[in-house]
Amino acid sequence: MAGAALAGACGFDGIGSGSPPSTSGDAGQPSPDGPVTVQIDPDAALKPGCAWPSLQAGAPWVMLGGCVTHSGRSAFRGPHKEPHELWNASVKSNHPVPSIGADDTVYVPADTDGIRAFSPDGGSRLIDVGGGDVTNTPAIGADGTLHAGAQNFIVAQRPGGGRTRFDMHDNVDSSAVLDADGNVYMGSNADKLVSLDPAGNLRWELPTGGDVKSAPAIGPNGDIYVGSNSRKLFAVGKDGTKRWEYDAASNLESSPVIADDGTIYIGAQDSKLHAVLPNGIKKWVYDGPGAFDWQVLPALAADGTIYAPSGSKLVALRPDGTELWTFDTGSTIRTPVVVDVDGIVFVGADAEQLFAIGPDGKQLWTVGVGDVPYGFAFGRDGTMYVTCNNDTIHALRE
Repeated sequence: MAGAALAGACGFDGIGSGSPPSTSGDAGQPSPDGPVTVQIDPDAALKPGCAWPSLQAGAPWVMLGGCVTHSGRSAFRGPHKEPHELWNASVKSNHPVPSIGADDTVYVPADTDGIRAFSPDGGSRLIDVGGGDVTNTPAIGADGTLHAGAQNFIVAQRPGGGRTRFDMHDNVDSSAVLDADGNVYMGSNADKLVSLDPAGNLRWELPTGGDVKSAPAIGPNGDIYVGSNSRKLFAVGKDGTKRWEYDAASNLESSPVIADDGTIYIGAQDSKLHAVLPNGIKKWVYDGPGAFDWQVLPALAADGTIYAPSGSKLVALRPDGTELWTFDTGSTIRTPVVVDVDGIVFVGADAEQLFAIGPDGKQLWTVGVGDVPYGFAFGRDGTMYVTCNNDTIHALRE
C-alpha cells in the first residue's frame, strides 16, 4: 500500500477536520474542543498487558518493551489498515518512548517539563517530578507510581503527588525495571547499575566500567540483565551478585530482550545482534546491516521469531539465528519494534514514516508523520500513540 502523510503532520494544524485538543486540562477529562469517541472492547480490559506483581495490572504498555523481559509484544491490536489521525498535541520531548496505564492514560517523557499525561481524547496534564530532563520511558508501579530517570536522579512519582529522588551523580538515560518485590533497577552514565528498595533507599550498586544507557531486563530465572558502554552484557542476581559478564566487543546502548526460554538478545553498536544463553555462553551472533541504537529494541513474536531493527533494515530471524526475511524502511529505524496481538510488526524510521509489516515481511501500510517518530504504544481500543522528536504526540487509528 502506498504511503500517505497525515493531515496534521507533527504540528498543531488540525485533527482530521477538527481543531487541536487543549493540553491544559486534567488527563482523563475531555478537551474543551469536545471528546473524541473512543470505543473500548469490554473484553479488552481482561487482557493482561504485563502480568507482573509490582507493575500496574491491566496496563496496555506498562514500561519500555511492554514488560520486564522487553519482549515488545502487545496484548492489543494495532492498525492493520492505513490509519487516520484522531488528534495531535504538543509535548516537549527528546527521544520519547511512551507507556500506557490501566486507565488508558499515556505517559510521555517531557524532557525538562517532567512527564506529560494524556487522556485518550488528547487532554493532558503535566506531572512535576522535581526537576531534571526526563528522556526515558516511565515504568508504572502496581499503585500507579511512575519510576523514571530525571537528569541525575532516579525518581518515584506517586499518584498523590509525593515522590522520592535518589541522586546518581550523572545522567540517567536508562529506563527502570522492577522486580517482583518492587525493587527498582536502573543504570546511569556514572558507570554503574543501581538497585533501590520500594522506599527509594539504596540496596546495592554494581560497577559496569562504562555508561549504562541500556534499560535492565529480568529473565525467567529472576536475574537482571543490562548492557554497558564497556562493551559488556552483565547478569546480576537480585542481591547484587554478578553472575557473569559477556564481552560483545562493542558498546551496548540498546537493551536486552529475553525470550521465554531465557535466551538474551541484545544489539550492539557494531551492527551485531548477540544471542546469549542464561549461563552467559554465546548461542550465536548475527552480523546485521546497521547499528543497534539507544532505545531501539528488537521484539519477539509469540512463535519465537526475532524482529531486529538494524540500521534501515528490519530483519526477521529464527531462534537459531538464520534469516527469514529483511524489510528495508529506506532510512534508519528510530523506534523500538512492537508486535501486536495478531503478529503484525510495527516500526518508525528517520524518513518520518511509520510502517506496518506482516509476519511474512510484506508491507501492510506506511504513513508519514512529519517528523522522526521515536516511540509508540497501542491502547486497548487499537489507537496507536506515536511520540515524535519534534515535540508532538499523534493518536492514530484505522
